[in-house]
Amino acid sequence: MSLLKASIVPMLALLITICASSVFADLLVQLNVNRPLNDVNEKFVSFTVDPSDLYHALDGSNRKTLTQMATMLGTSYVKFSDDYNFIPDTDTKYRNPTKTIWKGFNRWTSAVNWTMIMPLPYEAGEWDPMESLRILNTSYTTGITDCIWQLGTEFGTSVAEYFNDLNTLSLMVDTFGPYVDDWEVTGAEMPSGSTNEDIRRYIEYSKDMNAAFNWLQPADASTSNAMFGTVYESDRVLRAMFNEKVPVWLNFMPKERTNKSKRGSSGVISGSETTEDITEVLRWAQTLGEAASSGFDAVFRRMELHDLERPSQSFFATLVFKKVMGSRVFPARPFTIFLRSNKLYTHCANTV
Repeated sequence: MSLLKASIVPMLALLITICASSVFADLLVQLNVNRPLNDVNEKFVSFTVDPSDLYHALDGSNRKTLTQMATMLGTSYVKFSDDYNFIPDTDTKYRNPTKTIWKGFNRWTSAVNWTMIMPLPYEAGEWDPMESLRILNTSYTTGITDCIWQLGTEFGTSVAEYFNDLNTLSLMVDTFGPYVDDWEVTGAEMPSGSTNEDIRRYIEYSKDMNAAFNWLQPADASTSNAMFGTVYESDRVLRAMFNEKVPVWLNFMPKERTNKSKRGSSGVISGSETTEDITEVLRWAQTLGEAASSGFDAVFRRMELHDLERPSQSFFATLVFKKVMGSRVFPARPFTIFLRSNKLYTHCANTV
């Protein structure tokens, strides 16, 4: 636990800084508790990881730290960014590494109360339903009885063809219903700005088979405060998703990290690096607030290998959110002077 204790100090400093900046002014707020904006899932904050990264983290020296962090965060989804047939870029001691590794993933995620979202191999026009059926059968025999199956990670060029393939997968998954606890199906992420009429028809026709709709936010929207909220309001495909009685999940494109945090020989983080970390934490907190207010049921934060091996500043922001913020989201309007750069989000509180 020494790593966790050491890492919480910068987070406490961040919270103190935020509080200190606002103690000199009173803020009067009108809160409407009779008409909540949204009621989010208990897995509202969830995670996207590369299965190879999770394999390395669980097979490495920081497995205990990762397990402690996951246990602290509690109930979540974990979505894999690569499909079932990923090959870890390292030699393994297993004769059947794919089957053995997924069996290990299932045991670990079950222990920390995370639900796996597992993409099946898919290429438009070349999908092999029998291969997917073999994967489903193998997963059942290895004890994976509670998960969500995602058909690939991209739609391909034909939305109509993808819908037909998703319908086929849904029928296959249904045949395992009597033998598993809870298997569901979801489609691939739909990127922001999609205007194809076929996609809107897909949303309408697939609502009964989808555990949730996956919406992919553009990468630049997560780096600009000006784009928060406005993207959610203006995207027609996203509005069509919200009109259906199906959960909508917010996903993010992977982004290149141009300025990675580095420690000096003394192990102390410099002031500029701390500022960069705080900015990222505040942006992440704002993303959670906007997503909850806009109607999303879950937000998937992308986790890199270093995020799995040691707690970051954003980990503690996520932990505070999951422990303190309740499911119901309320509209709030400040009465006093409130700068446009400031943001206000209100939730009911969990019992802590």
